[in-house]
Amino acid sequence: MYCRDSLKKLVINSAEMDHVIKSIEKTHLNGGILVECYKVINEDIFQILYLSNDYQENLEKLLMLPDIKSSVPALNLNEGLQCRPDFKLCHSFSFEYELVCAIYEGGAYKKFDGTTREARTIAANFSDYVFGLGDKLPNIKAFNSFKPWSSWFFDVAWDISWLIFDMEDKKLWLICITDSD
Repeated sequence: MYCRDSLKKLVINSAEMDHVIKSIEKTHLNGGILVECYKVINEDIFQILYLSNDYQENLEKLLMLPDIKSSVPALNLNEGLQCRPDFKLCHSFSFEYELVCAIYEGGAYKKFDGTTREARTIAANFSDYVFGLGDKLPNIKAFNSFKPWSSWFFDVAWDISWLIFDMEDKKLWLICITDSD
């Protein structure tokens, strides 16, 4: 189903992404955030979304693609998955809410310096960037995991990751956050 060159890593330069990264890095002192975006070359990847019985295994295969392993060396995926990611299909709105929580609640030792409104604005602006400003929600599928599926995660309360599929723009987002006390 998948093979090398199924995805092409995109270089993303956006103020919205930079603001999220800086906000998380300021509070998740021992961990951090990884944000990657890929252009989907092999559209068979989107079949994951329609194979409800097999999507967990297919998401694991997706994470082990050479395209992802080589483009995010920090995840140490050459070692394999540390555990089953147990990604759950979630509503696209959940991504924004969970990101607000990660920003506002902060990491192990540092909390967000701003207000709840500021945290919500940072997350909303980034969500708008990821999802676009149009009515694309029918073409977006988001999955979240709270498991430490890579050795990059610290296996503590601050582990979260998302896989976000944008079928209209043919993109895949991989976003991971971790911290440790």
